[in-house]
Amino acid sequence: VSSGSLICGWLMDSYGGIVAFRIFSIGALVWLTLYWILQLLLQKAKAYPLHQGHS
Repeated sequence: VSSGSLICGWLMDSYGGIVAFRIFSIGALVWLTLYWILQLLLQKAKAYPLHQGHS
């Protein structure tokens, strides 16, 4: 949390508040997309019959 505050403070000082919030919103969308892809891959891996204990 503290590193995020430092980065946000630096962005606001350097570029202004609007640009800082846009950068963080784009970053949040990127992380959300990566999370969704990871969850989709994990669900497919768990759906494989050998992982469920069936032989």
